[in-house]
Amino acid sequence: MSDGVRSGRRLIWIALIIVVLLAFIAYGVEFYLKRTPPSLETITYLTHGSPTSQWLVLSFSSLPAGVDANNTGQIPEYQTSQALNGTRIGVYCEQTVTKESTSVPGGNSTIGACAQFVTYQQTGWYWDKENDLLFVHYLGGSNVEISIALEAGAKSHG
Repeated sequence: MSDGVRSGRRLIWIALIIVVLLAFIAYGVEFYLKRTPPSLETITYLTHGSPTSQWLVLSFSSLPAGVDANNTGQIPEYQTSQALNGTRIGVYCEQTVTKESTSVPGGNSTIGACAQFVTYQQTGWYWDKENDLLFVHYLGGSNVEISIALEAGAKSHG
């Protein structure tokens, strides 16, 4: 086989590979565009309070796409109200010790003292679809913004 024929076949194979690659790229772009999530709208609430555990309860008729706070970042979703109610924010005494006290008038008594304090920052949110309510447990403070992302066209009554 002559060098010219080999070069011609090689060019045909290269052209065929390029066409197949372009077809895969075009299909991939079309597939990606079809799977792109719908645009989101954000509703932001500005809160003022002490830097402690805070609750925000709002009327929402659809499941939020996400909830964020400007002081702690993304707030995780909980699947049940019981799980959300188990979250803690602040300093808690995790272990106590008992001591005898003689300084109490009338005799001896025992008092409890905290032996170990633990700081928690377990923020969270839960959407109650039965009652169209959104519960947000967050760390308060001055000028804390709670941002709630909704799919375009979703309704809130907050």
